Amino acid sequence: MKRLSLLVLGSALSACGGVVHIRAEAPPPPPVATVAVQADVEPPPPEVTAGDPEEVTATTEPPDPVYEERPAPPSPGYVWVGGNWAWTGSDWAWGPGRWMAPPEGRVYVEPYYERVGSNVVYVRGYWGRPGAPRPNYGGQRLVFAHPVRPANYRPGEPPHIERSRGAPPGSRPPTAYVRTTGTVRPLPHATVPSYRAADRERHPAQDERGGMDRDRAQDRDHAVNDRGRDQVAHDRSADDHDRERIDRDHADRDQADHDHANRNEADRDRVDRDHVARDQDRAKPQPSMAPDRGAPAARVVPHGGGGGPGPSHNPAANERRTPPTAKKK
Repeated sequence: MKRLSLLVLGSALSACGGVVHIRAEAPPPPPVATVAVQADVEPPPPEVTAGDPEEVTATTEPPDPVYEERPAPPSPGYVWVGGNWAWTGSDWAWGPGRWMAPPEGRVYVEPYYERVGSNVVYVRGYWGRPGAPRPNYGGQRLVFAHPVRPANYRPGEPPHIERSRGAPPGSRPPTAYVRTTGTVRPLPHATVPSYRAADRERHPAQDERGGMDRDRAQDRDHAVNDRGRDQVAHDRSADDHDRERIDRDHADRDQADHDHANRNEADRDRVDRDHVARDQDRAKPQPSMAPDRGAPAARVVPHGGGGGPGPSHNPAANERRTPPTAKKK
């Protein structure tokens, strides 16, 4: 019905000489879906404070310091606050150095690390009174060697430092630990710095998810590194096995050459002995086959005409040899 109406309307307009203009409207755009995404960003550590420093108990030792160069100070009177490793509650994060204006009557006290048994006490850097004593927890203070400038260091370009789980307590050389003296303070009960604890209170679910993701990523990285180290160790073991096999082959070949040379030498010695013995046999005098002139010559008895023995000078012998018919005559 609708199609028929349109045909009738078009025919009527055509008969009247009219022109039909049809405007097609674009469909409305689809609604845009808005998704709120909260990025898991590590909150920056607080600024250096004045007064009593914050102290927490960590489970590992911090890594060695990272090499960094001091740029020019922005203004006279600024103090250089060197970069350091800060405990986050689960690992160590590196904070780069910077210039800061000190409060009046305060000096910057560097972070402090002390190993106490299987734990490590971390004391954040702070603005303290001049000559303030260092805390003592009855353990051994960690002493770090001065970092060496790496070969790929580029001035003005901050290095990318990843977070680290640290080293087990007591794994450094003995020279890295110095026994502390003075009044012993109890170990701090806090294991997470205050700014991290406050952030967890504000975003408990996000922090839990982010912490799990970070731990999972760190576990994956450590697993990859472990597999890489195992592969390198396996390759080295295979190379050592190949070298040992090649050395054994060389030793066997050398032994075979030595045995062959010994056999040749023994054969030559035997041939030489045979030649010497044959030469000695040839040099010996041979016995003569001619008759001895000093011995009496053998008497030859001529045979008779009948083929029998001839007459003998012995009458008895002749009588024995005479046939019976001859006797009768």
